[in-house]
Amino acid sequence: MHQTTHHEMSRSTLPVRVHLLLCSDDRILLATGDETSPAQWRLPSGNLEGQAASDAAVRIACEQAALVTTAEDVWLEHVAHHWVDKKEQLGLFFHVTRTHGPVTPAAPRRSRRLAWHPLDALPERFARPDQDVVNRWARGEFFSHGGWTARRTTTTLLPTGVFQAASTRPPSAPAASSRS
Repeated sequence: MHQTTHHEMSRSTLPVRVHLLLCSDDRILLATGDETSPAQWRLPSGNLEGQAASDAAVRIACEQAALVTTAEDVWLEHVAHHWVDKKEQLGLFFHVTRTHGPVTPAAPRRSRRLAWHPLDALPERFARPDQDVVNRWARGEFFSHGGWTARRTTTTLLPTGVFQAASTRPPSAPAASSRS
């Protein structure tokens, strides 16, 4: 019989979301609720559901936008480690490089609306984490983390060789890193 250790009990499961970056002519495809919904615009996204990440991106393209694409036509372009709504989440953002067929909402049963938005004039109600990623992706950044400011800790090696978590960055640490 397997006995649960303290390490196993404290291990968290990190939700992984797969997001699509669908672009055409300097525009990006975003999804929201129906026309009467006050919901925010978001990138089309979904859960892994036990699939390889690229296969999940293909499934999400089909389910949410009725797009036919292949795993060879989706490229991982950005990884985001966010703290959103009091939860930790990892986002994998795939650029869909080639599709077959028009972009239309996949199923009438889903009260989703898709629309193209210019990259230089994103909607006011664009979800902040998605907007941050789109802006970083447009600048060529591959990794980001957001929402961690109040929760951030750094690890400092004490002279005794013991690690201690500090509540602020060491004075020599940069405020943020970028691949500019």
